Amino acid sequence: MAVLTKEGWVESVRGAKGGVRLSVDPHNITIQDVINVAGDELTVKKCVSEIFPCPSKEQCVLFPVWQKAQAALAKCMNETTLNYLAARDRARLGNP
Repeated sequence: MAVLTKEGWVESVRGAKGGVRLSVDPHNITIQDVINVAGDELTVKKCVSEIFPCPSKEQCVLFPVWQKAQAALAKCMNETTLNYLAARDRARLGNP
């Protein structure tokens, strides 16, 4: 929560109905944003990461497949917002 507060995405609310709430529009936060703020990297295989370069990627017949899969994953994470996830969860629970 400290990281999200520092980013300005959440704020604490005092009182009987207090807690933590988003302080920005959930349409404006993507899953990739959350991953970035958390300091993580989401990869389909280590070999496509710049952090773990693979010495065999030039000879690997699957490397282009992993690159294509990584690009699709990145696209999905950049297009999926917190609002979308919340709406899906509300629909799943029967609360449109």
